Amino acid sequence: MLNPRNIFNESKWLFAIITVIVIGIVVCAVDVIKVDGPSEKYQISVIVDESNSARWDSFQTGLRQAARENGIRLNYVTTDFEGSPVKEKNLIDQEIENGADAVIVQLCSGSSASDILTDIPQNVYIELIDNNVNKDEIASSKMGYTGADSVEVGTELATRIIEEYGELKGVRIGILAGNLKLVSVQERVDSFKEKANEAGAQIVFSVEATQISEREIGELVKSNKADILVALDNDVTETAADYVKMVDNYNAYPTNELGNLKLYGVGCSPDNLNDLDQGIIKGMVVINEYEMGYMVISNLSDVLKDEHLRVSDYTVGYAYVTGETMYDEGNQQILFPIGD
Repeated sequence: MLNPRNIFNESKWLFAIITVIVIGIVVCAVDVIKVDGPSEKYQISVIVDESNSARWDSFQTGLRQAARENGIRLNYVTTDFEGSPVKEKNLIDQEIENGADAVIVQLCSGSSASDILTDIPQNVYIELIDNNVNKDEIASSKMGYTGADSVEVGTELATRIIEEYGELKGVRIGILAGNLKLVSVQERVDSFKEKANEAGAQIVFSVEATQISEREIGELVKSNKADILVALDNDVTETAADYVKMVDNYNAYPTNELGNLKLYGVGCSPDNLNDLDQGIIKGMVVINEYEMGYMVISNLSDVLKDEHLRVSDYTVGYAYVTGETMYDEGNQQILFPIGD
């Protein structure tokens, strides 16, 4: 015979289990509503030249980590606009048409801000990375810059060369600049020259060098009897290192009379880091590109989620690194970042 008390107890436990299940379903439903309902997921597109280049590895790691943390839909656009402002402008317009709330842009070599950043819709944020522009040229409350302080980068490189040499009196330096239409590149050049001149250096040539070949570098070095070659842009540093390797290994290109040319640069790509490790590049300023990627997404996310905030500039760090110091703990965090 069934015991009424047992039936009651079993019914009580069954009711409790059903209640817990129902509460769990309700909680899950609320969470889904919060994620897929009122909480809007913003889209940010990223347009940099030669986007699949290993030069952007650290930058991409920072981008992805910040996008995950902030719930951002990240569209890293495949590009190779080969220095064409028209192609880059078309890509930006296309991303905006496809619903981008903000676009992160590296201005291509050979371009100026007016070539690319005109006619941007007022509801779209633009964040420049790597290279800044003159704000008098393009003034917008929805445009910012995330990157290193270009004046400090140029000064730092000159200061480190002075420390190595003791003084630069009579030392002949040739500069390979990069895209001089970009204010950040011009600032690097000017600040480097100022510091080097104070130490008595002779700047024997200073050229834009965005399309320069290894042989052309050799002709400049030979005709101007340069002792030091300074490259102030990642891609230009790669080309200059290729020139030095060809001279060292095959004597394939002209060099100075003594054959003792030293190369210093600004860069971050795996090729540049390998050349630094091998001693081809004597010293290099490496910008923290992981921080650049992480902060540009984080800052844009804050602005998109709060219309009362305004986009602002953010200055990232850098380190001067040699083959002997590149594996120091602090430098490794910049050179070889590891994201989640």
